[in-house]
Amino acid sequence: MTSPVNASRAAVSVALRVLQAVLTDLGRDGIVSLDAVDRAIDLIERGTIELDKAYMAARQRCAQAPAGRRSGLRSNPVNRLLVKPFESLFFTTPSGFDRKFLPAYFTAARSLIGPSFAIYDHECKAILQSLFSQHGSRLDWDTVYADPRTVSLMRRMIGSMAQGLRGRQGLANWRGLMLTPAADGTLPTEKQVSVIRQLILSFVDDLPAAAAE
Repeated sequence: MTSPVNASRAAVSVALRVLQAVLTDLGRDGIVSLDAVDRAIDLIERGTIELDKAYMAARQRCAQAPAGRRSGLRSNPVNRLLVKPFESLFFTTPSGFDRKFLPAYFTAARSLIGPSFAIYDHECKAILQSLFSQHGSRLDWDTVYADPRTVSLMRRMIGSMAQGLRGRQGLANWRGLMLTPAADGTLPTEKQVSVIRQLILSFVDDLPAAAAE
């Protein structure tokens, strides 16, 4: 039986998806006026047949877009850049690195990058918004990765991480940050932690020199 909490979450999810679809339709060049926001909220609160139409239109647009293009493009895109150096490990059999260890990795990444992380996060979202305005629903991660602005951002952001990973003390700090239990109490192996570190260092070295600033 569906719990009241899950039912509420499902209802909120539907409303938010519809709100996003309506605001997208009302926006001009990626900008939505406050008046348009008020009208969209009023539409959802009425729960009329217009809401059903908006919901079905949103579902249809989502169904027509390839899964790879929909996945995570707007949800924490900076995290997607942070896992780029080792994302291939997720698809090996057995998996070279379990996704349940990502929270510890993201904490480690933010710690190593330091105060500049907020700047990089803002820059990443600005790049993505610019690419959405150019490509719309055709945008995928391959296009994002290939954009010179993204390459430059990864060089600086992941380069900041790499600086903190070098040397004996850097290795010790890295291990301390990464060897944190996942939600189920398990830990990544020492080998996995070492491999991730090496892949990050190699990734920065392999980025095109033209992207350096």
